[in-house]
Amino acid sequence: DSRVIIEPSPVVVTLPGPILSSFPQNTAVGSTTSAAVGSILREEGVPINSGGF
Repeated sequence: DSRVIIEPSPVVVTLPGPILSSFPQNTAVGSTTSAAVGSILREEGVPINSGGF
């Protein structure tokens, strides 16, 4: 098992209405949760910067 573990760095996404809690990114490619949230926000038309991983 050669996964690279990055220290959880909370990503806070603020929206005009609801504020989503921070999602820790636990893997080198970013967690599936933040990927799912990113695609949901893209459907809402909110641009996302994913940190350059």
